[in-house]
Amino acid sequence: MIDLPAGNITIEIRVFTVSGLHTDWVSPPLQVLPPSKDGVSEYAAMFFDYPTGPFFYQLSLGQKTGAFLSSVAVAADIAALALDGENVMELVDLAMDAMAKVEINDFDTVKGVSTTILLLTAVPHQVSAQAQVHGASALKAAFKTTRRLSGNWQGNSSELSVDDVDNAVVLMFTGLAKLLEASETMAQSEFRDGNSYSSNLEANKRSTSTLFEALDVLDDIYLNPVKKDVMGNKNFTHLSMPKVHLTVQPEVADDSSEKLYEAPGGSDSLIRVSSFSSLMAAGCPEGQSVGIQFLESDFNPFEYSNNSRNIQADVLGLAVKCGNATLPVSGLTDPIDILSRRETNSLNGSMYTFGGSAALGKVEVFQFYVKKISSSLSFVVDVNTTQFPQPITLLLRKGAPPTPAAHNWTVTLPLPEDQLFSVPWRDNSSLTSNPYQWMVPTGDIDFSPFDAGNMTEYFIGIDFAATANQSSDDNVAFTLYVFETSCVYFAEGDTHLWEREGCKVGLLSNLTHIHCQCDHLTKFSGFVAPNPLNIQEALSANVLENPAGLILVLVVFSSYLLGVLWARKEDRKDLSKAGVGLLPGHKLNPRQDCQYLVTVYTGFRGNAGTTAEVSLVLHGFHAESLPITLRDPGRLLFEKGSVDAFLLSTDQPLGGLTHLQIWHNNAGYSPSWFLSQVVVVNKGTNVTTYFLCNRWLAIDREDGNIERAVPAAGPEEMTSFRTVFGAKSARDMNDGHLWFSLAGRPARSPFTRVQRLSCCLTLLYSTMLTNIMFFGRGDDFDPPEPLRIAGLEIKPPISLPQLMIGIQSAVIIMPVNLLIVFLFRQSDKKKGKGTSKGAKKRSSTEGQGAIEDDLRQDTNRYRPGNHDLYQDGGVKKHRTSLRPVVDNKLRVVQLASEQTDRPYRGDCGEEDSSEQKCQVSQWAAFVGWCLVWSASFVAAFFTVLYTLSFGRQKAEAWVFTFVTSFFTDLFLVQPIKLIMVAMLFALLAKKPVEDEDPPPSPPAADEEYIHRSGKSADTQTPSTPPSPSVLAELRAKSAEKRKARDAVLEVVGVGLFIAVIMLTAYGERSPLAFHMTQNVRGLTQGGTDVKDIPSFWTWVTDGLVPATHTALRYNGRASSADLVMEDLLTYSVDAVRLRQGWVPVNDTWQGTSVFSNSSTPSPYTVTSVTVASGLGHPWNFTFASLTDGFPHFGKHGTYLSGGYVATLGTTREASETTADYLRRHQWLDQQTRAVFVELILYNPHANLFSVVTVAVEFTTTGAAYTGSEVVTLRLVQHGAIFLLVLRVALALFLLYFLQREGRSLLLRPVEYLSGFWSWVEVWIITIGFSTLGVYFKAQSIIDEVAEKRQSGSTPFEQYKSAAGWFQVYTYLLGFLICCTTLKFIHLLRFNSHVRALSVTMRKSAKPVLQFLFVAAIFMMAYTQAGNLVFGVKLQGYQNIQTSLQSLCMMMLGSFDFNELSGAKRVLGPLMFFSYQAMMQFILLSMFMAIIMDVYAEEQQGLPAAENLRFLHILKETSVEIAGKMKHVSKNRTRESKQEEGNVIEPDNASRFDGVVSDFGKMW
Repeated sequence: MIDLPAGNITIEIRVFTVSGLHTDWVSPPLQVLPPSKDGVSEYAAMFFDYPTGPFFYQLSLGQKTGAFLSSVAVAADIAALALDGENVMELVDLAMDAMAKVEINDFDTVKGVSTTILLLTAVPHQVSAQAQVHGASALKAAFKTTRRLSGNWQGNSSELSVDDVDNAVVLMFTGLAKLLEASETMAQSEFRDGNSYSSNLEANKRSTSTLFEALDVLDDIYLNPVKKDVMGNKNFTHLSMPKVHLTVQPEVADDSSEKLYEAPGGSDSLIRVSSFSSLMAAGCPEGQSVGIQFLESDFNPFEYSNNSRNIQADVLGLAVKCGNATLPVSGLTDPIDILSRRETNSLNGSMYTFGGSAALGKVEVFQFYVKKISSSLSFVVDVNTTQFPQPITLLLRKGAPPTPAAHNWTVTLPLPEDQLFSVPWRDNSSLTSNPYQWMVPTGDIDFSPFDAGNMTEYFIGIDFAATANQSSDDNVAFTLYVFETSCVYFAEGDTHLWEREGCKVGLLSNLTHIHCQCDHLTKFSGFVAPNPLNIQEALSANVLENPAGLILVLVVFSSYLLGVLWARKEDRKDLSKAGVGLLPGHKLNPRQDCQYLVTVYTGFRGNAGTTAEVSLVLHGFHAESLPITLRDPGRLLFEKGSVDAFLLSTDQPLGGLTHLQIWHNNAGYSPSWFLSQVVVVNKGTNVTTYFLCNRWLAIDREDGNIERAVPAAGPEEMTSFRTVFGAKSARDMNDGHLWFSLAGRPARSPFTRVQRLSCCLTLLYSTMLTNIMFFGRGDDFDPPEPLRIAGLEIKPPISLPQLMIGIQSAVIIMPVNLLIVFLFRQSDKKKGKGTSKGAKKRSSTEGQGAIEDDLRQDTNRYRPGNHDLYQDGGVKKHRTSLRPVVDNKLRVVQLASEQTDRPYRGDCGEEDSSEQKCQVSQWAAFVGWCLVWSASFVAAFFTVLYTLSFGRQKAEAWVFTFVTSFFTDLFLVQPIKLIMVAMLFALLAKKPVEDEDPPPSPPAADEEYIHRSGKSADTQTPSTPPSPSVLAELRAKSAEKRKARDAVLEVVGVGLFIAVIMLTAYGERSPLAFHMTQNVRGLTQGGTDVKDIPSFWTWVTDGLVPATHTALRYNGRASSADLVMEDLLTYSVDAVRLRQGWVPVNDTWQGTSVFSNSSTPSPYTVTSVTVASGLGHPWNFTFASLTDGFPHFGKHGTYLSGGYVATLGTTREASETTADYLRRHQWLDQQTRAVFVELILYNPHANLFSVVTVAVEFTTTGAAYTGSEVVTLRLVQHGAIFLLVLRVALALFLLYFLQREGRSLLLRPVEYLSGFWSWVEVWIITIGFSTLGVYFKAQSIIDEVAEKRQSGSTPFEQYKSAAGWFQVYTYLLGFLICCTTLKFIHLLRFNSHVRALSVTMRKSAKPVLQFLFVAAIFMMAYTQAGNLVFGVKLQGYQNIQTSLQSLCMMMLGSFDFNELSGAKRVLGPLMFFSYQAMMQFILLSMFMAIIMDVYAEEQQGLPAAENLRFLHILKETSVEIAGKMKHVSKNRTRESKQEEGNVIEPDNASRFDGVVSDFGKMW
C-alpha cells in the first residue's frame, strides 16, 4: 500500500522481463482525493473483517509487513479524520478489536500493533471504553513479547538490538499514555452525566489496571540482568510524554544512602526515601535485579474511581522491583516524602484569602469554614513589608472568635529552624518549609462529619506583637491564606478507591505543591476488603431515586410474613401426625418381650399417602402374630412423608423377626400407597428390625399388588449404596436443609416450620449483605496463573482473592445462623419426668387391685408428652419422640408395669439439674428469636445502605445478579450438592442412617390432655385385602381409567404443545408482510425484459438504480436519504449487490480456471478507481465454503453462494457510474452462467425485512431467463421476552417427549421401532430440536449483525445468511405443526368418527397401494405420450417432469384445451378426452369404491367394547373428585371443631377405665 498525497499525480510503471527488457507506461493525470469518512469506514470494515478480511488473510500467510503497513495507513486516515473533528469512535472500535485479535509473537507484530494503536489514540475522547480494553490487552501482550525477546541479547547477534527495543518501547509507551488519557476523559464524562456506576466506568477500570500491569512488564525489560551490556553507561531509563513521565532505574539492594527520585522533563515533583535498603524489608533473592519505577502523571489515570473527583494534583507512583515481581513496602519507620504539584485553580472554592492591615498588639479575627473531613489546615502569613521582624501570633478557635485568653490552638511565627522541614534538591540545594506557615495536622483538628454537614464556624485571629520602638497605632499590611490539604493513595489492588491510611500532610505543602509523608508504597492485607460504605452519605440519599434495594428487602419480608401463616398452619397439622398411637380395642400383653413399637414410614413420592386401612402380620422364628390393623380414627395416617408409630403386642413372643406381611383394604378415594420402610422395636430385648420396602401397594402402580411380604433387612442390605443413599438424601432434603425442609419437615422434629422459615429469613438477609459487601470485588484482581503439569496447562477455576471472599462471607454468615439453628433445635427438647433415686421396683407378685389402684392414680397425671414406654430395672429408657399437642387427636398408653412412686410435678423434673435444663431450653428459644430479628434487621439495614451508596444502575445490577444467582443456587446447585453429599456418604461411610428422634417432652402451657369422643371397641376387627376376583376387576377398571386419564392428559398436553408452536410461529409473523412483498415485487418487474447481457445492464441502469435511489419526495422536494425506495418508507440496508455465478452445481465446466476471470480489466482502468472505490473486488472469486449462504435453485441449474461480487454505490450517481464501469469492462461475458441482483430492504414502520433476489440465467443458446424471489420476514422481534418464554416452554415439552419416548424405546425397542406413530414421535422430537437449533443459529447471526451495525459496518452477507436460516426455521416450524397436528388427530381416536377414519386408512392401505400401482402405469403412459406429442410445441410438456405436472393439473381441472387442440388438431382433443375418461370416470371411481367398501365394513364390524367410553369415565372421575373434596372439607370442619374445645371429654376417663379392666383380666 502506498500513501499518496492529495492532489493530481501521474504514475509511471516500468515492467521488466527475465531477459532484462522492459517497457514503460505512464498514466494520465489522476486525482487523489483526501480520505472521506464513508470511504474509510467501508474500507476498514472490509479490511479488518475477522477472519476473512485482507488484514487477517495477510497475517495468516505470514505477510506481516504488508498487513501492518496497511493497518497503519488505515489508522492514519482515522486519526486524520478525528483531528478534523469527525466522529470516528466506531472506526477506532473496529481497528482496536482487530489489534486485540492479533497473536503477538514476534518483533514485527509488536511494532505494527503498537504503531496502529498509537495512531488510533491520537484523539483520546474518540476512544470508546471497549476500544480502551482491547488496546490495553494488545499493548500488554506486546510488552510481554518484547520482554521475552529481550531476554536473549547476549551472545546472539541475530537478536534485537538496543535501538530496536527502545524504539518499540517508545511506541508502546506512547500508546499506553494515550489510552490512560482516554480513560480519564471518558470517566469524567460519565461523572458529569451523573453515572457513578456504568459499563464504561467498569471498562475504564479494566483497561487502566491492564495498562499498569503492562508497565510492570516494561520494568522487567529494563531491569533484566542481561541488560547490563545494553544499558551501557546509563543508570536509568526515562520515558516522557507531555502528560505522563516514567523513570526506570536499577538500584543496589543494600544501598543505605538517601535517594531522591525525580520525573523527567524538568518537573519539580519528587519522591524522597531515606535509603533504598529500607524499602527492601520484604527481601529479594540474591542474584535478582532490583530497581524502582517512578511514575508521574499530570492527570488522574484512576479517574474512574468513585472518589477521584477530589483529586486535584499530579499523581505520583513509586514501585520497588525484584526480578519480575513488585515488592510490598509498608510499615516504614522513616516515612517517604512525596512532593507533587497542585492543579491550576485547584484551591478555588477551598481557600480563604484575608487581606488588610492590623494594628500592633490587637487581634484581628477572620471567620472561615472547614469543608473536608480528614484534612490538614494550613495558614500562611504574607507580610507586605520587610521591616517587620517581630513575632506573629495566630489564634484558632472553633465556634467563637478567639482571644489571647480563650482559644483552642495557637502558634507563634516565624517557626524556629528546628521546626522547619527540608529535603535535598538539585545542585546541592534544598527545599525548606515556609517559617511563616502554620499547619494544623489532621489528628489535631476537632472536625467531625456533623461539623461538615452543619457548617461549623472556625475563627482565626492574628496578632502582631508591638515593640518599644513602635507605637500601638502602627499598622501592618498583610495577607492571610487559609487552605486545606489532604494526602491520599490509590488502593488499586483492593477497593480501587483513594484512601488515607498511612499518609499525612507534610510541612512543605503550600499554595502550589502538596507534601505527603507515607509509611508505605502499597496497601497490603491478608483479606479482601469489602466495598466501602459511607453511612452518612447513604442515609442522606433519596430512596425514591434508587429504590431497588429497599424493594428487594420489603419483598423478602412480605414473603416471609405470608410464609409464616402457611408454616404455622402446617405446624399445627404436624401435631396430629407425631406420637405413638394405641390401637382401638387392642389388648396389650404385659410381657415386655411381647410388646412391639411399630413405626411405619410413608415415602415422599407424589400421591404416596393412602386413605385405606393398613394391616400387617409379624413373622418370627417361633411364631407369627395375628393380623393387626393400624387404625387411629382421630388423625390422618399414612400421609405423604409421614412417620406413624403404634404400640402393639402379641400373645406370645415371636422370637427374632424374619419378615412381615403388610397390606391395605384398597378403600377410600386414594388407596394407592408407597411404603418406604417399617421399623419394629421389641420392648423386651430392645432389638430393632428394619423392613425395607420402597415399593407401591396399589392396583394401578407397578405390578398391581396391594399386599407384600417384606423380609427383614440384613446388614448388607442396610449398608447397601441404594439404601444408604436414599435414606441420607431423604433426611438431608427433608430435615437437614433449611429451605427444602420447609416442605418436608418431619412431624416429630422439634424444629418447627416457623422457626425454619425464620432461620431462612436471617440466612437470606445475611447472604444479601455479604454478597453486596463484596459485589464486584473479585474482578479487581488478576485471574490466577495457569498451572502447567507435564506439558498440560490447567487454568484454575477460582483465584485466591475469590476464595478469600468466599471464606470471609462464610465467616460472617455461618456463626450467627448456626447459633440460631442450634438454639431452636434445643429449645423444644424438654426434659421428661425424672426418676426418683429411691424408687423401688414393683414386684411382679402384686395383686390386681394394687395395679388397678396405681393405674387409676396415674390416670390423673397422664399427659401426652410424658410416655415412659420402656424400663429396665426401674430405670426408664425413652425410645419414642412425641410432640406436645394442642389438638385432641393423639392417644398414647402408659403401661401398668412402668409406675413410679413420684407424682408428676410439671413440665420439668424434680431435680435441680432437670429444672436448670428446662430453664435453659426455654431461654434458648427466646435468645434464638432475638438473634433472628436483630441479625435480620442489621443485615437488611446495611443492605439498603449499600444499594443507596452504589447508585441506581449498580444497585439494580446487583439486585438482578443476586436474585438470579439465588434461585439458580437454590434450585440447581443445592440439589446437586445434596445428591453428591449423599453419594459420598453412601460410598465412604457405608453405615445405616439412623433416625434422629428427639427425646419425649411433656406438654407445654398451651397444650391439653388427650381426649376422644365415644368409646373404643373392646375387640379389633382386622381388615383383609379384597379377594383375587375383586382385585382383578379393580385392576381392569383402574387400567381403563388410567388409560382414559392418560388419553385426556396426552390430548391436553399435545393441545398445549400445538398452542405453543402456533403462538411461536404466528407471533413472529406480520399481516403486513404480504403487502410489503407485493410492493417490493415492483422492483423485479423490469427484470422480465432481460434477454441478454446488454439488456441486463439497461435494466440495471434505467430500472433498478432509479427504483432503489429515489431522488424526490411526494411534494417534489429532494430526499435526504440515498437508499430509499419510491414509497419513501422502505430503505435499503446496504447498496445493491451483483453476484455472478459461473458454474452450476449440476453442470460440468468447460472453460478456464475458476480462480480468475478472463475478463479482468486492463491496467488502463486505473483512472476509474476513485469512482468505483466502493466496488470491492469484482474480479476476486469468493468460494462458497467461505460464506454462510444458501444455494440458489434456478430454472436451469443450482448455484452456490460464492462467485464474483460487485457492489453498487450508496448514491444514485455512484451506482450508475459503477454499473457503467462494470459494463464497459465486461464484468459479464459469454462465460457467465448466471447473475444475481441481491438487496435487503427494511421498513422501520412495519419492522419487516425483505430479502430480494433477482436471478438472470444465461443458457448456452444465448437466451436469458429471469426469476425473482422476495422473502419478507421479521428479523428483529419486539416481543422478545414473550417469544423467549414460548421457546423455553417448547424446549421443555420436547425434553419431556424425549424422556418419555427414550424410556419406551429402551423398554420395548423392537415393538417401538415397528410402530408408525413411534416414528411420528421421533420426527416431532427431531424437527422440534432442529427448529430450536436453527432459530438460535439465526438469532446469533442477528445479534452479531446488530453489534456490527453499532460499529458502523453493514454486514450484507450476514443479513442474507440470517434471512436464509429464518426461512429454514419457518419450514421446520411448518413440518413440526403438521406432524404434531397429525399426532393430535391420532390422540382423538376415542371419537368414533376419528377412529373410523384411522381404521379405514389402515385397512385400505394395501388395496389402495395395489390400485395406485395400476393407476401409475396409466399415468406414465399418458405422460410419455404427452411429452412425445406436445414436447416440441408446448412448454408444459417439454420434458417428462413438466408433462407429468401438466397432466396432474389437468386432472384437477386446470388446463387449456385450445392450446392442446392448436398444437395437434386431432391428437390433442383425442388425448384430452381419453385421459379425462380414464382418470375421472374409471380410475377415480374405482379408488372411491375401495375406500367406501372398507369404511362400510368397518362401520358394521366395529365392536362397542373397543370404544373407550370417554365421556362416561370422565363423568365417574368428576364424581370421585367431588367426593374427595367433600371428604377433605369434612375433615377440616371436624378439626376446627376439635380445636375449639379445651376440656377433657368425659369419655376419655371411661376409656382409661376400660384399659385398667383389661389389664386386670389379663392378670
